[in-house]
Amino acid sequence: CPVSAYKLLGATSVPMMPKASREFTNDSWDGLMKRCLQMQLGASTEANINWSRKLTSLNINRTVASMVFMRGREQHNVNKSIFRQSEIYSELFGPEVSIYSDLNSFAKNDKSVSMISNSQMGIPQL
Repeated sequence: CPVSAYKLLGATSVPMMPKASREFTNDSWDGLMKRCLQMQLGASTEANINWSRKLTSLNINRTVASMVFMRGREQHNVNKSIFRQSEIYSELFGPEVSIYSDLNSFAKNDKSVSMISNSQMGIPQL
């Protein structure tokens, strides 16, 4: 059931950095997941994350459904429930999330998280 207020797809991906900076990076799965979630809540890019937006905020970017892709090693202890919280999703549809894992790296990053969501990410918030 399409909802006209929601764009077809929005995508977020972390980390995003120049090639020269990769060797100095020490990202954790927990940190990547939180950054990706915060980008979704605030409908922002990694450079413009609004850390003041909380799940309890009234003006967060609600999602109809999302797909999360985790790429990299050492995923066995990752807490994936951060993306299953009902507050992220529209009350009309409930939490609809699929999480996929792959041991292969993406874009030469040791760890990366990408999220494709059906939300109002591309529409400016009031």
